[in-house]
Amino acid sequence: MSPKFQVKITEAVSRHIMEREKRYSVRLNDTPVGELYYNMSGYRGALPTIMGYSMDIGERGISAYRKEAAIINREAAHVIKEAQEDPRKIVMTRPTDDSGIVLGISSDGEERQARILDRATLRLAEQIFGENAEIGLDFFREEMDLADYTVQLFPGDEALLAEFPDMPARMLDPGEMEMHERYVDEVVPTAIESTVLLISRRAVDDADPEPHFVERYSYEMEKARHGEALRIADIKPAAEARIDHPESRATLKAVFPWLSLDGEPDDGKYGARVHEVYETWLARKEPLDDDERAQVIAAADCDDSPSP
Repeated sequence: MSPKFQVKITEAVSRHIMEREKRYSVRLNDTPVGELYYNMSGYRGALPTIMGYSMDIGERGISAYRKEAAIINREAAHVIKEAQEDPRKIVMTRPTDDSGIVLGISSDGEERQARILDRATLRLAEQIFGENAEIGLDFFREEMDLADYTVQLFPGDEALLAEFPDMPARMLDPGEMEMHERYVDEVVPTAIESTVLLISRRAVDDADPEPHFVERYSYEMEKARHGEALRIADIKPAAEARIDHPESRATLKAVFPWLSLDGEPDDGKYGARVHEVYETWLARKEPLDDDERAQVIAAADCDDSPSP
């Protein structure tokens, strides 16, 4: 299937009998993504763009929205064409210490580059070109400084430390790496309003449920940011909190008999424990220093040749 990004505006069914003006559905590749409704003197709403943003042209007639949709479609076709023709293809991605940013490794068959990419833009590109497609680097217009982020490398990525010596990075252990592959399956309230218990499963097979106490605000913010792409690694952890709901306690005890369900119920004392957990989590995101980097490279017997 060839990549496609086409915005259409079609008539929609009015929600109220007394509505005098028509409503319109905004569709992206024939999938509804929004609506235009008549306000005081024109239509209001937003149109999606190839870069993942929403275009709001203000209160305008429907013809103005159709004209803007045509412009968006022409720009999208141009961006897709340039990305297809770009010989530099993204062949590998890795997370960074910022949940909204990823590292992309591109290759033109001879030379490889390390480039910081916006995660939402990458997700949009995968929806357009296909999840396993090699996407042209030209699709990603915004350039960010590699030095501003710490790349989270997986076991087996040690050669990247030698290949890109100026790239701030750290090595994840297998347990940390798995957190980037786990989605949220269930949310359980706790006695502490600022903390929830998440039950995750592996995205690859929907198996192996695991519990995680996390900050409620972090969970809600990252869920709004990433939607279905949210992973446990994106969310700030919290200390164990008490589970009060009888049915939840019974279920959790049956599935996770080792899990403590009687954490500190007092918000004042609990805050210090959460801070300690957070500081430990944050410290683990620090990049390797020069000595640590050299030790990892030596232990893996890496040279400066590209990793496979």
